Amino acid sequence: KCTRKNSPSGPEEELIRLYPQEFFGERALITNEQRKANVVACGPVECLVLERSSFQSLLSEVQDNLVEVMTNRDKEPEPEQPPEPVGPKHNYKYEDLSIMRTIG
Repeated sequence: KCTRKNSPSGPEEELIRLYPQEFFGERALITNEQRKANVVACGPVECLVLERSSFQSLLSEVQDNLVEVMTNRDKEPEPEQPPEPVGPKHNYKYEDLSIMRTIG
């Protein structure tokens, strides 16, 4: 879940719930704003990390899509039920992939 405090002594407010294949932290990476929320795991989770320089070089082609997701999160109310899990948007064959670089 993604939370924030509206005041230093106030309670944590839950902003959104994140589900499989969703991401967070893009706002600070795209806008250079200070982090405004906390993300807390509510169960088992696998989290991948990208440093700012890796984010900029690896994801520059999809940055407009990330801005759109970020904008929609600001507008849309939280759904009552989690979305249905979706598979990958592309069905690449393993043999079609190549190692470009190692990060981290």
